[in-house]
Amino acid sequence: LESYSVLGRLRGVVGDVDGELVVGQRGQDFMAGGAVSATVGDAEVHAELSLFGTDGQGIDGGFLGTRGVVAKGLLGASYMIDVWRGIRIVAEYHYSGFGVENVSQRPGILLDPAFGARFLRGDSQTFGRHTLALVVSTDLADEVSAAISYLQSPVDGSGPVAPAVTWIASDMLTMVLNVLLPWGGATDGGIPRSEWGGSPFTIFVQARLYD
Repeated sequence: LESYSVLGRLRGVVGDVDGELVVGQRGQDFMAGGAVSATVGDAEVHAELSLFGTDGQGIDGGFLGTRGVVAKGLLGASYMIDVWRGIRIVAEYHYSGFGVENVSQRPGILLDPAFGARFLRGDSQTFGRHTLALVVSTDLADEVSAAISYLQSPVDGSGPVAPAVTWIASDMLTMVLNVLLPWGGATDGGIPRSEWGGSPFTIFVQARLYD
C-alpha cells in the first residue's frame, strides 16, 4: 500500500463551535472527513467522521454493506472537575471500519498482508472495530502528572487499563512510566480469542533528554 498523502484542510470557528473538513488522497484511498467540537455548559463535546474510498483489500466488511467505502469515527466528551489541581475526564466511543468485527471469529485476517499493511500504516489504531475509552488525568505536583486510561471492546469484553506517570525532572530530563494491564480471552495456540486478551503485561520506562 502506498504511504503518501495529499490532503486539503478547511477550518472555521463560529461562537463556541470549532469545525473542520479534510479532503484528499491517502495512499491509494480517496478520503473525505469532518470534525466538530463545541462547549456545552461546563463540558466539551467532539465528534469526527471520515469516509474512505478503498479497493476492498485488507477490509473486514465496509460501510453500509460495501467493501468499497470504509468509515471511521468517534464521539466523545471531556469535563474538568475543579478538585485539588483539577481532574480531567475524557470519555469516547471509537469506530474503525478498518478493524475486525470479531477477531475471535475471524483470526485469519491478521495474517492477510493487505490487512497488516493497513494496520502498520495507521488506517486503524486497534484490531477491533469498536472501542470504548475513558481517560482520567491530573497533576500530582508542579513537575509530576498522572493519567489512567481504560479501554474496552464492547464485542468481546476484553481491554486494558494503562496507568502512566510523567515527571519533569529538569529542563533537560523528563521521565515517563507506562504500565499496561490487559484482560480477556488469552491467545490459544497463537490464535487470538479476544481483541486485547493476548496482549502482554507491559512496563515501559522512558527517559527524554533535551539539549
